[in-house]
Amino acid sequence: MGLIKVGRLKIGLSNEEGENRLMWFLNQGCVISCFRDLFYQEAVATERTEIVFIKKEFFFRFIRSNQDNLDFFLDQLYKKYQYCINILLTEHKSTSKVRVYKLIHQLGKNYGQIQSDQSILVKNFLTRMDMASITGVHRSNIIKYLSELENMAIIKKEKQFIIIKQPQTLEKLINLAD
Repeated sequence: MGLIKVGRLKIGLSNEEGENRLMWFLNQGCVISCFRDLFYQEAVATERTEIVFIKKEFFFRFIRSNQDNLDFFLDQLYKKYQYCINILLTEHKSTSKVRVYKLIHQLGKNYGQIQSDQSILVKNFLTRMDMASITGVHRSNIIKYLSELENMAIIKKEKQFIIIKQPQTLEKLINLAD
């Protein structure tokens, strides 16, 4: 078990056949655990990261010592579980374009910082390969859809960040397509 003291990790899972997928990001204060034999995990630090490793017995004793500790841990598990179930239920229902739009929207909602003009700044934005892994959309199409959004002045791309200039318009595009 581990606790991210500082930083951020990208967590990817793969199966025995080598199929892999970027699953989620873990930020400061998140717990890292393993899936044992079911999946192979890959953790990549996206910035300077410090992890405190804890023996499982000590960790569970800590969790049971206080209701707030247990609630925090369960909240993290539920979010991951909900994300996985959501992916399974919606994976083939949306077009590739909508999956990319939804990913950008979710990143803004979960990791973005609202700016004074109501745009949303997302730092340490995903690579095109990460986006392809999450959405199942080919990297060339990711680039195409991001360019379309940029041409419509909905987003602005930079190397390490993206600005969602019109979050409401992005949400409307998603809703119209669903």
